[in-house]
Amino acid sequence: AGEMGGVLDTILNRLAGYIEKRVKLATQVKGALTYPLIVLFVSFGVIGLLLGFVIPTFQEMFEDMGAESLPPITELVIAISDGFLGALPVMIGGVVLAVFVGRLIMKNPRSRLVVHTGMLGLPVLGSVIRKVAVAQFTRTMGTLLSSGVPLLDAMQVVARGAGNLAIENGIRFTEQRIRDAIAEQLDQRGLRPATAAAAAGVQVQAWYIVDQRTQHR
Repeated sequence: AGEMGGVLDTILNRLAGYIEKRVKLATQVKGALTYPLIVLFVSFGVIGLLLGFVIPTFQEMFEDMGAESLPPITELVIAISDGFLGALPVMIGGVVLAVFVGRLIMKNPRSRLVVHTGMLGLPVLGSVIRKVAVAQFTRTMGTLLSSGVPLLDAMQVVARGAGNLAIENGIRFTEQRIRDAIAEQLDQRGLRPATAAAAAGVQVQAWYIVDQRTQHR
């Protein structure tokens, strides 16, 4: 569309700016999540080290000293350590099994749709996913439309890059409803649905080409 309208340089500059913004946003998000994840992993590592090695060492020390009665808090910590060591193989096996089952689930479109729909219903994470999806949808759609891409084709591109199967299905459903509405309205006026959809796409693209030529001048 940009080559046909004679504004290829302008469109490429817009696309370059859009890609730079996306990369910058992704870098900022990864940078913001790096520190909390490091703190989380270090915390779990320290807790595992204490329960798996330090507490058993003190327990053996108390047994060698012949201590018969210990404070309730100390006995509770030792009991937690014993339970942790006993459940450690089960925990490791559960993590491996969860990763394996998770990969199988995400390979199945129906299961992935259920998971993505459930993620949208989460209290905090769901709201964040929706806001990110809306921001990405509007930014990508605006860039494609300003570059001369027809509306229906732009919606297909946005749907493929949604990142969430439930949101992708919603965009594709909306795109199909728009196609059906255009075909139905023009069919009522004696035009064939296929001709109506094609004519609508050409008309939208032609309008953007004329608009881009005007701005370029």
